[in-house]
Amino acid sequence: MPIKTTDAPGLIPGAEVSGRKNMAKVKMLRNTVAGGMDVVEGKTYDLDESDALLLVQMGKAVPVAAKAKEPENRDDEPKTKRAKKK
Repeated sequence: MPIKTTDAPGLIPGAEVSGRKNMAKVKMLRNTVAGGMDVVEGKTYDLDESDALLLVQMGKAVPVAAKAKEPENRDDEPKTKRAKKK
């Protein structure tokens, strides 16, 4: 059975097969393999949510809080509502 170009994403470690997956940011506590690639202790990686959860449960990683984007201008900031006077 020949390999087709439609099978290519499945042949590349860490490649997405279909659509956008939910990603989670984790900091590694030990060297291991995740998502088909080597991950190194002390570095932060964006991994598939299921891989990240498994590594955290095994004690090989800790979740990293995501940073909120800074608004580029005032129009991007959330609007607040004023309370009505009684």
